[in-house]
Amino acid sequence: GTSGLESVGAVYAYQNTIHAIDDVGNDDDGVQCTNTPGYQNHTYRNNVFSVGRYVITNEYCASTGTTYDYDLMYTKDTTRFVKWDGGVRYASLSAFQTATGQALHAINALPVFEDLASGDLRLRPTSPGIDAGTVLVGFNDANSPWPSAGSRPDMGAFETSGPAPVN
Repeated sequence: GTSGLESVGAVYAYQNTIHAIDDVGNDDDGVQCTNTPGYQNHTYRNNVFSVGRYVITNEYCASTGTTYDYDLMYTKDTTRFVKWDGGVRYASLSAFQTATGQALHAINALPVFEDLASGDLRLRPTSPGIDAGTVLVGFNDANSPWPSAGSRPDMGAFETSGPAPVN
């Protein structure tokens, strides 16, 4: 049996915003998998990861079938970027891309949120994640319930022309 945490079926994580940085030192990693060898077949697209430590921690987990691309990835810790298969550490997006072929259209930059202090995680029009995502058929294409508004989809949970989040 499994612990219920293993995923061998397809999992799609599209258009999410993860912010794991605070002002009192409780910074955290973004996507995390530790000691769960069955964690596989995950697809990440158009997400914003704004974290204090590793953007991705895939330590002692198999990355079989797992892909990252068109994500805005930022960590305030310039010595940590990704821990991948077996805990291999990459200190930058370019090192991760070169070694794994992952995240080839990802962006490593500060997301530039509307009003982080009040919890408004929409991207400002000057953010590098605006019009930088990819079209996901049935999810953010013109015929979907959540069509993108710009020349390309924005990264993260909100389109710039969308309503402000409700806390």
